[in-house]
Amino acid sequence: EYRGEKMTDYIDVIPNQACQFTSDFNFLAFRSGGKKITLFDMYSKGIVKEYESGEMMNDFTISPQRDYIATAIYAECMTEIMSVSSGEKVAEFKTDSNFISF
Repeated sequence: EYRGEKMTDYIDVIPNQACQFTSDFNFLAFRSGGKKITLFDMYSKGIVKEYESGEMMNDFTISPQRDYIATAIYAECMTEIMSVSSGEKVAEFKTDSNFISF
């Protein structure tokens, strides 16, 4: 449980889930529903930030310093870079191929 919120509140009926720990294992980034990433602090057991993408994300990764999240959007051949501190999109890259891998 995270401050009274159960993980099952996020995962019971939500498709397209994925999660990833930060390199220091202090945070867990959890993608639910394909458009939302929630960042949990493993020590305070609380939600740090929630991010929403305008497009359906197929993959994501968080930088080792926890300052950026990169998302892969296969249908658009696009990668979005979001700032962890502000939650805002800071960059967007499009490619000619739908092969994007982290």
